[in-house]
Amino acid sequence: MDSVFTKITNSPQVTKFLNVNFDDIDGAGNSATFLRTYYIPKKAKLARLHINMNTAFSGNSTALTLKINHPAGISQSDGSAVNAADVLAAFDLDQVAAGSHSYALGMTMPPLVNDTSTLANSNVDSYSTSGEYDVVPVTATIVVATGVPTAGDMHMWLEYMFDANIVWNQDSLT
Repeated sequence: MDSVFTKITNSPQVTKFLNVNFDDIDGAGNSATFLRTYYIPKKAKLARLHINMNTAFSGNSTALTLKINHPAGISQSDGSAVNAADVLAAFDLDQVAAGSHSYALGMTMPPLVNDTSTLANSNVDSYSTSGEYDVVPVTATIVVATGVPTAGDMHMWLEYMFDANIVWNQDSLT
């Protein structure tokens, strides 16, 4: 007998926490990009970016910007091609004061991706987009315009949600 599971609530779930210290960002004093990849489950929608700024970024950097984006892939809604896009446009990270901050991500459902080999710090090489092994990568990118920060430390994570009242066949959950 098949049982059915219904997700009734739309309660938030979170990705892994990422700690970014000022010395994790390029120390050469050149223009640099710091990129980390998060993975969220299929059919999940990005809800918020959370930042706990322990120590504000400061020092030699003139523009330290953070953005959340996704690579090109296949739409989870209709199977069409989706271009890479920013979910949260770059904002000035070294202007964020110490404390907890939250930024809305518009309930965006990133596309499925079958090749993540070009993503920095990806722990997934390649998957088919035809089954249970699809991945949904989301990237956090910090760009240093000039110089590098000499102070700063934060934790950040992404909050994601599912549509309420999704019904799954029990066999598909195993």
